[in-house]
Amino acid sequence: QSLQAYAIFGWFAQLWRDAGLSPAEAGKLYGKLRWSQCCVYDRVALAPLQALKDRQYRRGPEHLTNALTPPIVRCLDRMEVILQRASPKVVPTRADPAAGQHWCVYTDGMQECDIREALAGRSKLGIGGVLVAPGGQVVEAFEAHVPAGEIARWKVPGRRRRSKEIFNIELYALAVALRRWGPKLQGQRIMCFQDNQAAWSALCRASARSPDSNVIVEDCWRSLDNFAVVPWFEWIDSAANIADGPSRGEWVKDLGRFRGWNRIRIATPVLG
Repeated sequence: QSLQAYAIFGWFAQLWRDAGLSPAEAGKLYGKLRWSQCCVYDRVALAPLQALKDRQYRRGPEHLTNALTPPIVRCLDRMEVILQRASPKVVPTRADPAAGQHWCVYTDGMQECDIREALAGRSKLGIGGVLVAPGGQVVEAFEAHVPAGEIARWKVPGRRRRSKEIFNIELYALAVALRRWGPKLQGQRIMCFQDNQAAWSALCRASARSPDSNVIVEDCWRSLDNFAVVPWFEWIDSAANIADGPSRGEWVKDLGRFRGWNRIRIATPVLG
């Protein structure tokens, strides 16, 4: 692992000296870094690497040049931080006696207003999560709101602010859930249920097209990596998502369904 990381730092040093990155070079570097993923930094680095794919295919005005523009610089800086923090990957030599048993993490997001209303504090963007043990019992559940600082971060430079942010809200719900429940899930297999197909796809790919969304996806995978959690992401219909009620604050409305659940408070930080 240390030899491979040393080689990657060498590639980056060459880029800084050349002060440029062509589409062909971006494609080659992306391939090398993806190959290194399994032994050095796992899937947590796939989100920053999106900038290399954008340069390869000339997506966006920042990539119509070969210069080291801000998206490329952020990618290289982020990768260097990830490499410095990377730890050796542990490969188990025998199967866990509980293999085949999964914890289930249900999360959901809710937006029923224009994003400007939420930024102004006149409305809330709700998130909810439910943790279910392998035996089927609900361990903990939460209801929270996305903080204004995080909402303000959801903007692509040079573009108008989006009025709908359900994609980021859904991703943020899982990010804070994994931060809270990561220690409980240390070394476990989990199934993460999403009722938003775009968010489900981004989590499976470990990257998103938009930089502000990429920060959230990376945070999810960093938690999974830090706690050696083995995830499986699955899409479900909203009617089957038991986190739908908590995300809408429906604890009082439907007491029969939620009776006995251990409701917890959860931290909602600004990511990135």
